[in-house]
Order: sequence, then structure tokens, then C-alpha cells
Amino acid sequence: LVLANRSSGNFDPALFQTFLARIQRDATLALTEVVVWERSEFLATRERIELALARTDFDRVVVWGGDGTVSTAADALVGRPASLALVPTGTANLIAREVQVPLLLPDAIEVALHGASDVHLDAMAALGRTFFSHLSLGLYADLLERVDPAQKRRWGRLAYAAAGAAELWTHTARRYRIVLDGQASTVSASTVMVA
Repeated sequence: LVLANRSSGNFDPALFQTFLARIQRDATLALTEVVVWERSEFLATRERIELALARTDFDRVVVWGGDGTVSTAADALVGRPASLALVPTGTANLIAREVQVPLLLPDAIEVALHGASDVHLDAMAALGRTFFSHLSLGLYADLLERVDPAQKRRWGRLAYAAAGAAELWTHTARRYRIVLDGQASTVSASTVMVA
């Protein structure tokens, strides 16, 4: 099963088509279905992924995209007996970096197709979504929302710096109620991050 976000920062349509053709030529691989979307429209995309999962038998899911794409796919995949392979075509690719997936696409494709080692990831569930890397509230989450997808494609990770500067200018601390090991406390903070 292949899941791909064409809107991810470094998505290359020609390389993606070459990848699909390679799977079809490789006798050791079987392509059961491809789900491609333009933007991370979370609920509609998750429903499409879940329909694909119900229609097909698979043991590996190859995700083409960045951290948002992986999180979208993760929602549908948690608890299913399948390996998740990542071809990092996003802007930041934090999850790929954390699990040491090669950032050069030809190398990442080779690992996705024939990689022999698995990395087990803990998943966090919150607000009806699944997260692999981290969950954040406040300044960091606000700046991620502020980043324009067109700027990410044009400027790459520098788009995050520009959005961060703009967010710092207008951001104010918020009050958060945090419950940890049954103990509740209220704090004033710019960002709360669970990793």
C-alpha cells in the first residue's frame, strides 16, 4: 500500500511514478493500492486511507510525505500489523530524522522497498489524532499553523523561521492545566510539548 501527499514540500511527481513502476517490475513486491491526495485534509484523507486498508491485504505501507502526512497515515495504521516505511518528501522531516531514514530520496526509496530493520515507535493519542514525534500546544503549534504551504515549498525550512518571528511578535503566554501521574497543576507557558 502506498500513501502519498502531493502537496508535501519536496514531492517529485516523476520520481514517484518511477517508484511505482519499480514496484510493479519487482517480483518480490506487490502493489495493492495507491492513495494520493493534494492537501492534508485530515478527516477526508483518513477515511480514504481506512477504505484502502479495508479493501487490501498488505504488510508494508510506504508513506510519501512529511511529518503531517505520517501523522495522518498513523491515525489509520495504529494497531494494524504492518510496517510503515517513509519516503521523506516533507519540509522538516522530523520523524524521518528521528528514526534515521535517509533524507536523500533514492536512498530512502531503497530502504522503503527493501529495508530489513524495523524501528518501533511509541504513538501518542490526543484530540482524536495520533502523533509519533511530539504533541505541542501554544507558540510552537501556532507557528506551524501560520506557515504558508507555498512558502514551505519555496523557502524550505526557512519558512518556519519567518513564521516563528511573526508569531513571537504577537504571541502571549497561556494558562494550561497539566495532569501528570495523577497530579494536576496549572502553569502559564508559551509552549507545552509532549515528546
